[in-house]
Amino acid sequence: MSATNDFMPADELDFRRDIDPNSLYELVTLLGEGSYGAVYSARSRDSSKQEDVAIKIIPDADDDLTS
Repeated sequence: MSATNDFMPADELDFRRDIDPNSLYELVTLLGEGSYGAVYSARSRDSSKQEDVAIKIIPDADDDLTS
């Protein structure tokens, strides 16, 4: 049985911090929570993409990087 990989290659990802993720995606459903944040299913706000993604939200990440 073969599995397909729909993940974008890391060299194509956009890691710019000047973009507000809320302008690109709408959070739909909480998928899970852990000690380092929560994961949500989200949908692209760009109707031409019809893209569903998972987004991990890590609150105050800059304050707790040493742990």
